Amino acid sequence: MPKKETTKNPSDKSPSPKKIPSYKKASSRDSDSTEKILVDNFVALQRVLTNLSIKFDNLSTQISKLLDNEGRREQQGNFREN
Repeated sequence: MPKKETTKNPSDKSPSPKKIPSYKKASSRDSDSTEKILVDNFVALQRVLTNLSIKFDNLSTQISKLLDNEGRREQQGNFREN
């Protein structure tokens, strides 16, 4: 059986590569403003993380106290099983 000859149709275009968007160079004023916003955001994030660690420490302390109290109750024989 003879092979079919395939010819490319000139109207068929191969996909063109994607264009990369170009960005305008930021002015000094925009750059300073962006840097200030970033610093403010990092400071706020640090505050949130600090508060979270304090709350976690308090929770850990409370859990330890509860477990310690349960251990004492078991040793004294006041622990009731359901």
